[in-house]
Amino acid sequence: MFRYPFSAKKNKVDKVDHRLNHVYLTLHQSHRNREFLEVTLPNDDRVYQSMLLEIDPDEGTMLIDELFPSDFVGMPGQDIHCTLRQTNGRHIQFDTQISERHQYDGSPIYVVALPAELDFDQRRASYRLPLSSLAPVESWFLAPNQQEHSARLKDLSIHGVCLEVEESAEGLSVGDSLREVSFEFAGVPILCNLRVKNVQTGSRNSQRVGAQFVNLSAAEQRRLEQAIIQEQREYLRQEGWGNERLAG
Repeated sequence: MFRYPFSAKKNKVDKVDHRLNHVYLTLHQSHRNREFLEVTLPNDDRVYQSMLLEIDPDEGTMLIDELFPSDFVGMPGQDIHCTLRQTNGRHIQFDTQISERHQYDGSPIYVVALPAELDFDQRRASYRLPLSSLAPVESWFLAPNQQEHSARLKDLSIHGVCLEVEESAEGLSVGDSLREVSFEFAGVPILCNLRVKNVQTGSRNSQRVGAQFVNLSAAEQRRLEQAIIQEQREYLRQEGWGNERLAG
């Protein structure tokens, strides 16, 4: 892999930047999946393609390949809009700026600023940690008909969860409120309400329910965020990314 030859590393900052962690981990996954990067310019309808070559959270930069078609050569200071098209049909968008241009094997490559935040499509508001490889996380909730149901968490983010309801929760639909939702993740107990965003029928009459947190306090959200980040790191190591440096 191409390594940065043109800038000295800065000393690592002790304070953890949780927003940077989420941005870095999400883009790192896209980089690992070799997802194409579409680049557009202000006041220009043409779409260029590139690839993420490297991400450096310490420097706050990314390295991207030359823009194709190659008739445009980006200049330092150029604002660009980027879209990552994912294999599941979703996409991630962000705005950034070219900070450096270099030549590698006769072609231009670009150092661009790591975005402060990412814009996800409506079906995915934040990086979600898959829980299939972790210990089962059991949950309970009250449906709109006041019946209690048990469920298992399939994935989790700081904004919501995907629940697999083993028993039939008849009548559950988008917009419903699930009350007194309780579960414990990585030692963090959660008691909250959820708003249903989507419902899918699974195997054996089970249902998968995507839902958004409604009333998490700021303190609960911070504790949950820290727990998710720690589990994300462990998940990435299990996936074979142990030699990669994680942000924070």
